[in-house]
Amino acid sequence: MDYYNRIQRSIDYIERNLDSEVTLTQIADQAYCSLYHFHRIFQAMVGDSVKEYIIKRRLTEAASELINSTVKIIEIAFKYQYKTHESFSRAFYKTFGVSPNEYRKFKNNIPTFDKVNLYENIYSSKLHGNLIGPEIITKEDFKVIGVASNTTKNSEVDFKQIPKFWNKFFNLKLEEKIPNKVYIDTYLGYSCDFDEHSNYTYFICSEVNNICIVPNGMVSKTIPASKYATFKIKGQFPELLINAWRYIYNTWLPNSGYELTDKADIEELNLSRISMDIPEVTIYLPIK
Repeated sequence: MDYYNRIQRSIDYIERNLDSEVTLTQIADQAYCSLYHFHRIFQAMVGDSVKEYIIKRRLTEAASELINSTVKIIEIAFKYQYKTHESFSRAFYKTFGVSPNEYRKFKNNIPTFDKVNLYENIYSSKLHGNLIGPEIITKEDFKVIGVASNTTKNSEVDFKQIPKFWNKFFNLKLEEKIPNKVYIDTYLGYSCDFDEHSNYTYFICSEVNNICIVPNGMVSKTIPASKYATFKIKGQFPELLINAWRYIYNTWLPNSGYELTDKADIEELNLSRISMDIPEVTIYLPIK
């Protein structure tokens, strides 16, 4: 089953359970994906995080009931998994810019969010000449030392926070504190520890010869051996890198014949290349 079908299965499952309590794990199971990869693929294909998509779909259905029925607002709130009138009203106003009471009374025009059909929503950009690859490689396990930061997929917060994290990493000269580096000017970024609320940890690190000495405030990890599809992205960041990930997950992967493995994908930055007129980043996507 390809990734379009798998993610569409999860969307169909969400649709059947808009008025029921469901977990992200249950939704990810419909796509036969780990939470780690499910978050990233879903957002790339749909354009919203899983949590945001569910909120938008529930509130859209709630809005329809507000003007097409006489059911009490609190009963509609409970139906779509809001525990109080106040929490439902806050979410409704945040999404539509009008309260449920006002919407029912005045029938304002509001944006609605229909169920996504992925076959009508394929991200087709080839990124022109900015993306090179893939090259399929195998990399043995290796050790890294670096720093971690918590972020979230919700509202694409990570797209804003991660570039700031990289800037902070270099502005504070944290790269100089990593001991025993294998490659002096090469740094890696990868994501791990996704939870039910779309939160996860982003790790900036360097490959090292050993992890006997780990500076205060840093952590060490061993990244297991894996086969990777590697892509080189050349151009201005971070927008180009964001679009490259969307293309990889939403267009290349579903048509590649490969499957993701439950391991971390990696972004590799080489300072000597980054400092050139045309910056370059390499993406490592774990596959089998």
